[in-house]
Amino acid sequence: MDIDKAKVGTRVRTLVLFSGVPRGTEGVIDEDYGSGVMVAWDEPDHPLPAGYCRHDGCPSFESGILRDGFGMDELDYLEVVPEHCEYCGQDGHRGGCRAHERHDARCL
Repeated sequence: MDIDKAKVGTRVRTLVLFSGVPRGTEGVIDEDYGSGVMVAWDEPDHPLPAGYCRHDGCPSFESGILRDGFGMDELDYLEVVPEHCEYCGQDGHRGGCRAHERHDARCL
């Protein structure tokens, strides 16, 4: 994944197996800590809350959200998941696109 795509709110997928995170697992970049980013994993047993896109400071042991850090030199382990609008069905923007007044703009 290119550094310029490593933005908070971007949905990503792991290309490798990590401890507790199978290859192909999707998640959301929820924090940029300068020298890297944190990914909150959208696990089948522990899905992310609807609309989740930014870390709120709540510790993982309270929220139940599994998060991993990736240095800028480790972004090759991730790929961006193509965005898809849940409202209009078009690719290129995620659900809650600004083109539709009746739908919330989430994480854009």
